[in-house]
Amino acid sequence: MKTRMVLSTGAYKEDVPDWQESMFLVRSTADICASYKVRARIVPITSSLQDLDGWCYTEAGADITILSDVSASRIIALFEELKNYFGLHCVWLEHEETGYEGCIMEWPPMVAFRAANNLDPLTCGCGR
Repeated sequence: MKTRMVLSTGAYKEDVPDWQESMFLVRSTADICASYKVRARIVPITSSLQDLDGWCYTEAGADITILSDVSASRIIALFEELKNYFGLHCVWLEHEETGYEGCIMEWPPMVAFRAANNLDPLTCGCGR
């Protein structure tokens, strides 16, 4: 079954060339996936977004397609590592096996994991 995560690392830093940031993001993400023994295809993405005040900005991200079957617990562990490394709040998750599409923080296995580990039940304010 295919699993896809889309992460965004936030606004570009003005003093870092776009290609450098994208390559760092892809390489770092690939290294983290490899450390969890997860085969994945990682594609850099750049988005132009608008905040609630109407300001537009550009941010870097990555589209991660997991190429092997992995358990929900491994997806959660991978997300936690990516979250800590990049300072993420959430990622967009498409989990083919369960048909879930949405914020990982509202994915039923993540909700159960947080409850089982006595962690606050986070709801995401990302609007996804």
